[in-house]
Amino acid sequence: MELHWEKDNIARLVFNTFYPKDRLVKLFESMRDTLYSAKGIIVDLRANGGGDSGMGWYLLKYMIIDPYFLTYAWQTRINSGVKKDSGNYIKENEEYFKNRAYQTFAADTVWIPDSVKRFNVPMAVLISGRTCSAAEDFLITLKERKDRPVFIGRPSMGSTGSPLVLDKFPENGLAKVCTRRVLYPYSKKPFNEGIVPDVQVNYTLE
Repeated sequence: MELHWEKDNIARLVFNTFYPKDRLVKLFESMRDTLYSAKGIIVDLRANGGGDSGMGWYLLKYMIIDPYFLTYAWQTRINSGVKKDSGNYIKENEEYFKNRAYQTFAADTVWIPDSVKRFNVPMAVLISGRTCSAAEDFLITLKERKDRPVFIGRPSMGSTGSPLVLDKFPENGLAKVCTRRVLYPYSKKPFNEGIVPDVQVNYTLE
């Protein structure tokens, strides 16, 4: 985590990771009081590849005025060989046969203590194609809120959800398969692609 002061007394908080949470919380708290003097705050997640979703939710406690917020809802596939086998002729098992059987979990509610002093200034979040995993959980939690900061940059990666690591590939290759399908907390729409920023910034040769 880094703190940069831009012109016009704008603070830019850079989080290139959300891990480890305990160390990041200590760093943030060591800088927190100076942020109340800022005229605006930018949260820079352009190089954030994830980590601990709880770090993002910790940060949101200072950004959301309401006494609570919802995290994401989610689904995970239910695997049943017997039901999959019979799903082509037993109607109630058809979703197993078509690999569409899911267990759904509601979003968690995070209550914000009265002692938390919010940042009551304009805010923005910078994102890019490198913003993924726990950093996207942070964006998903904010996306449908009317009081959220503006998102600026490029669409995020579009990959979050408890990755299963497969590492038995030649040349030390590995792959990650998301085992959790994340849902937006209010609409319950599946998160199937990256977060598109409100203000898109295209790359140029300059």
